Amino acid sequence: PFSEAGFIDDLRTARGVACTAGFASVSAGAYLGKPLLLIPVENNLEQSLKACDAERTGLGMHDSKFHLSRLLEGPKGEATAKFREWVDQAEAIAMRTVEKVARASCPCVPVPAGEAPVPLSR
Repeated sequence: PFSEAGFIDDLRTARGVACTAGFASVSAGAYLGKPLLLIPVENNLEQSLKACDAERTGLGMHDSKFHLSRLLEGPKGEATAKFREWVDQAEAIAMRTVEKVARASCPCVPVPAGEAPVPLSR
């Protein structure tokens, strides 16, 4: 049976990750700073976009075949640090976004001191 703790432990101790660009593998591998080789399932737009974005940002490598030797290239340390910082701030980013949307759609939501009200657009 699948074990989330076992999955994370396997990733933590792995030298690299070769996968089909599913969300859990990509995000956990990137957070742990593992070299990522991403081979999206053919005609899967979501996985293709994730693989391209990971390569664009330096978090991983996009390929059409499992060329495992590419894992030796490894991730760029700066990209991994930026990704971790973004993940660690995710809750605060989400809450700020929700509050802005709430204030824009309901004038009764208080605006924090020092922030300008969001104008309503229709």
